[in-house]
Amino acid sequence: MTEIKEVTLPRDKRGNDPNDHRADTDYPRRVLASTSRVPGSTEKHDPALKIVPAALSEPIPQIRYIVDHIMPRQNVTMMGGHGGSGKSLLALVLAAHCASGRDWADLSVMQTRTLIVTLEDPPDLVRLRLRRIIAEYGLPADAIESAVTIADGTDGATLAIEAVESGSRYLRLTPVFDELRNLAAGHGLIIVDNASDAYGASENDRQLVRAFMAGLTHIAREHDAAVVLLAHIDKNSAKFGAAGNSYSGSTAWHNSARSRLALVGTENGALELRHEKANLGRKIDPIPLAWTDDGVLVPASSGRVDTHNRDRDDDVVVLAAIRAAIAGGTDVPAARTGPATTQHALCTYPELPKDLRTAAGRSRFWAAITRLQRSGKIIQDVITTPSRHKKTCWICAGSSADVTGMGEK
Repeated sequence: MTEIKEVTLPRDKRGNDPNDHRADTDYPRRVLASTSRVPGSTEKHDPALKIVPAALSEPIPQIRYIVDHIMPRQNVTMMGGHGGSGKSLLALVLAAHCASGRDWADLSVMQTRTLIVTLEDPPDLVRLRLRRIIAEYGLPADAIESAVTIADGTDGATLAIEAVESGSRYLRLTPVFDELRNLAAGHGLIIVDNASDAYGASENDRQLVRAFMAGLTHIAREHDAAVVLLAHIDKNSAKFGAAGNSYSGSTAWHNSARSRLALVGTENGALELRHEKANLGRKIDPIPLAWTDDGVLVPASSGRVDTHNRDRDDDVVVLAAIRAAIAGGTDVPAARTGPATTQHALCTYPELPKDLRTAAGRSRFWAAITRLQRSGKIIQDVITTPSRHKKTCWICAGSSADVTGMGEK
C-alpha cells in the first residue's frame, strides 16, 4: 500500500538540521517526494521527533510582519475572495504601500521590495491599477516603480502539478517554481495571484495541498519574506463570510497558512477585509472598505475615506515643512507648549498650509506630528545651543526620500 507523505531527511554532510528549510537548499524537491510504506519494513530512519531545549533565558527571534498583524515574514498568508470581489486590487494596494513604506488603514507597514506574480491578469492591467492606486492614495510613483517587480505568468505558468509514478500520486514542482524561487531574492513581499493558476492539482487533496503550501513556505523562509497567496472562494462564503471560514477545498489550505484574510460582503451590502486566522498574534478587527470613482479600494469606516486622505496629506506637508526648516538652518523645537513650539517654528514656511498654522488646526497639526514620530519619519534629538542650553528638537530620519515616504521605518 502506498501513501504520499513528507519525507524526513537525513542530516547532510555539513550537519544541517533536516527540518531547517533554510539550511537545506533542496528541501522543496525532497519534501514533495513520494514514498512507499512497506508493512514490516526494518529500514531505519533518523528520528522524526527531536528534543529541543526550552532555553527560555536564551534570545528568541521575534515575530516580524511586513504588514502589522496580517502578513508575517517567513510565512504564507492566504487572501480569499470570489471572482471580481477586488482581492487582486486590494493585494496591489498593500503591495504599493509596502513598496513606498506608507502605513495603510492604521496598520504599520515595513518598507520592502515587492514581487507581484500575476498568473491571471495581464501585466498592463496590473500597471494601470497601480497607477490609479498611486493617484488615489498620494503615493510616490518613483519609489513604487523602483521597488515593485511584476512577473507575468499569464501564459500558463503553473508552479506545481499532480503526477503519478509507480502507482503513487505526488506533487511535482515545475521549472516555474524554480523561476519564482530565484526571482524572490531581495523581495520582502511576494504576492502570487492566484492559487487556481499556480496549483495544478486537486484542491481537495490534503496531502498535495500541504506539499504545495510547504513549497511556498520554503520560499518565504529562504528569503525572509511574506508570501501572500490569493485564492478564489465561492460566492456564498464571500457574501456572508462562512462563519469565519472563507476558503474552498481541503482544510489543508486553512491549516497550512499562518494568517488568512478574506474579502467578504456584509448583510447590508458593504465590503470588508476580515482577518479570519492569526497563528502568530492577535486577529485585527474587520476593515470596512469602499470603492472610489476610479475603482480603487480604500478604508471606509466612520468617514474613514475623508479622514484617511486628510491625514495622509497633513503628514506629507508637515514633514515637508520640517525638512524645509532644517534645510534653512532652523532648529525645529519639539515643545508642544510655550512660546516656541513646533507649530510656531513652522508657521512661516509656505510648505505648511494656512489651516495647519492656526489654533483651529492645532489638533490636526499635532496629530500629524504624532503619526510621523510613530512611523519613525521624525525623531527627537537633544542639541546644545550656542548659549550651552540643552534643547530638544525634531530631526528627520534617513534621507530626503522620507518626504515621499521612502525613508526606513
